[in-house]
Amino acid sequence: MAIIKLNLQGGFKIVQEGERVLEITAATCTPSGKPNKLELTMKDVEDGASLKNSYKFDNETSVWLMGLMLNVALGLEDGDDFDTKDVNRLLGIRLLCEVKHSKKKKKTYANIARIIERVSDPIGEV
Repeated sequence: MAIIKLNLQGGFKIVQEGERVLEITAATCTPSGKPNKLELTMKDVEDGASLKNSYKFDNETSVWLMGLMLNVALGLEDGDDFDTKDVNRLLGIRLLCEVKHSKKKKKTYANIARIIERVSDPIGEV
């Protein structure tokens, strides 16, 4: 028999509110055969907190928001194509984002309210 100590916090740290430099650490389009969403994991370069963001391809608003993110992250313009096979191009990109918190059922969630600009300097300063 084994005794397992529960860790319901999971070491998870919520991204602070305000302007934060977030680095894309994981980017996947799922499911693999016929993707219907883009999922990004982003890490705050200052304190290591992370958040997940997803864009559903069957939701017009979500696709519009994804387009805004791709415009800043990759320089894609209106009318350009983004091939889901090229999702790894997003890895390592740092974006200055405005983060806001929302509460649902006594839990606090960090949400990207606005993507301000791409950050190229390794320290995370604009």
